Amino acid sequence: MKTKKPNLSIRALRVILGLTQAKFATMIGVSTDTIISVELGRNTLSNSLADRIFFATGVETGDLAAGNGSVRWFAEKKEDYTKEHFEKWKQLIGSQSEELASTWAKNLAGWTEILLRAAVRSGRHNKNRLPAVYMGLVQALNQAREDFKLEGEVADVIRDHTDTEKEHDYLVGDIRKYIPLASMVGFVDSPKYKDTDYFRHKIACETKWDPLGHAPVLRKKKS
Repeated sequence: MKTKKPNLSIRALRVILGLTQAKFATMIGVSTDTIISVELGRNTLSNSLADRIFFATGVETGDLAAGNGSVRWFAEKKEDYTKEHFEKWKQLIGSQSEELASTWAKNLAGWTEILLRAAVRSGRHNKNRLPAVYMGLVQALNQAREDFKLEGEVADVIRDHTDTEKEHDYLVGDIRKYIPLASMVGFVDSPKYKDTDYFRHKIACETKWDPLGHAPVLRKKKS
């Protein structure tokens, strides 16, 4: 049986950053036991975990995989990694701000739509794949929320950035053409309404985490 070796590089990185196993685990979204197991050699470092650590720190993934204690900056010179490199990395990928989060969210939204559209096309030969792909994405969102222990922060963002209701204006002529819409929006027809008039419908917004429901419309936080 092949003896598993401790991953000295993960521990060395933690020491450089001044993080405990628990705080390092929280930063990359895994359990403390996962970090302990990798450091002790009970489990090998997976590619996905190495990618998470790289994206959070800028450390060369080859060093993390080798686990021999070497920790180098990812850039061409491959310098020995320091706390200064960590600060530089944070500047390279952008400061941790809600503006950056919004930019990344838009990027992910685009790729999410591509994935869902691809599921529809594949469904022409393998029926009904779209619902399962959608649920897989919902589960991934829920898992990320749990892995990074963001339950409280998610509630804060929803409270600070959303309204309890939003408004939508419908043309009366459109409502008359589609009768079921009238009951959906609470419209009661009357001769006083013209087809060119607008009927305003107030919609209650989600105020809790529910990826299966309609996402709340985020607004900028008031200064």
